[in-house]
Amino acid sequence: MEDVTLPQDYETAIEQMLAEMQHINKHMDHDRTDIERLKVETNVLKAETQLLKEQSCLLQAETQAILAKLKIGGRLDVEAAPQLR
Repeated sequence: MEDVTLPQDYETAIEQMLAEMQHINKHMDHDRTDIERLKVETNVLKAETQLLKEQSCLLQAETQAILAKLKIGGRLDVEAAPQLR
């Protein structure tokens, strides 16, 4: 006996495929939105990280300058910096 497929079976299968495609498309749009949001957040974090690096370099330079001012003859002048005792 031969398997006979009725036109209504085709219509049902097509409707199911269309519904699945619409579902996948909706998720793709959501994923795309999430990806764009994450890109923006990543760029913000990169900018904040760069700012922190620059501030750290400035603080390090200031610390080195202060230590250089406090050193006399290659040794730390404790009298000039009583808070370091």
